Amino acid sequence: MNNKISDDNNNNPPGLKKAARIVFYAVIVLLCCVSSANPLGFVSLPFTVTAAALIINLSLGYDKKDPRRAAVFILILPSIAASLLLYPVGTDKIALTASLAAVLFPYVLALPIILCLRHRTGRTASIASAAVASLLLWFAAGALIHWLSYSALDAASIGKTLDRLLEPLRAYLAGFTYESGGETLQYFSEADIENLVGYTKSVLLGTAAAIMVVIAYFVTLLTRLVARSFDRESIFPVTRRIHVRRIVAPDGPTAEFRREDVVWRINLDNVTAFIYIASYMASVLLASPDGGVSVPGATAQNLTIMLTPGFVYAGIREIMAGFGGTRTNLSGCLTFAAAAVLVFINPLMLVILLAVIGVVSTIRENLRIKQIKPR
Repeated sequence: MNNKISDDNNNNPPGLKKAARIVFYAVIVLLCCVSSANPLGFVSLPFTVTAAALIINLSLGYDKKDPRRAAVFILILPSIAASLLLYPVGTDKIALTASLAAVLFPYVLALPIILCLRHRTGRTASIASAAVASLLLWFAAGALIHWLSYSALDAASIGKTLDRLLEPLRAYLAGFTYESGGETLQYFSEADIENLVGYTKSVLLGTAAAIMVVIAYFVTLLTRLVARSFDRESIFPVTRRIHVRRIVAPDGPTAEFRREDVVWRINLDNVTAFIYIASYMASVLLASPDGGVSVPGATAQNLTIMLTPGFVYAGIREIMAGFGGTRTNLSGCLTFAAAAVLVFINPLMLVILLAVIGVVSTIRENLRIKQIKPR
């Protein structure tokens, strides 16, 4: 459990050496240039995440009042120049827009996290703000590319664009076949395929948001690793956490309390947990029996998908804490075994299981905080 964030160890964090700053400058430009080819691709995404983490550490490597903290973002200009030299787009406005968005992506990821750390805001807010900023960047770039392509930005033209983008999914689903009586038949009918494609359209927003949340999480993770390598963990807020363990004493059951300082911990509140529960239940209750998607149902599904990564993380953390030597028990072992089996049987059920564990642990932890908090 935890309470408010401490600021005691951020008075005078050690700065980066001049040589380290020069290396950071060069590596950031190089990484942004390389990742701009496909910033969301499986191969290029680690470069994007690393560039964002280095930008954060470089900016916070200066004193609070040093103007070079903000001047770090001038690296956008050489990053763009290097990218355009390596991947020339000529006069193609669509390619230029995509290239600029790709170069800006690491900086857009980094800026909200820098601002949150400067104001000693928790890691959860850092991840959420970075995810929102990134989502806005890609939506703005997509809208501009769409307008340049069709000279319109209405529902009909956007629908056609989505159909074109999801055409590979249609072809993939149509490729599932089976043999019956010497005849090759499609596993999914045309109606099934259209329903699946329609469902995919309806949850694009939530899926995109969830992806950005995961990317932002890895940026914060790598930011911590880089800061730790340079002995600069003091730039992060510290949470006071209280471990509560039930023990059986000779005179009866009792509780054991232990305090712990946790650096830049991800904390979820009960409001978010109850929103997640409500949205999940609404998505189930409002599901259309014929495979269609209603507006309220789609809204609930998108909200559920957006919040799922956070509670999956909380669930994994809860399970790992159970094997940390403080409260390993039969239920923890059974949960771990069930998770291991579901990896191979049904990964989606594993995600749901971890999210449920995360919701329960979040609510229980926050309720204990209120009980222990002095009145």
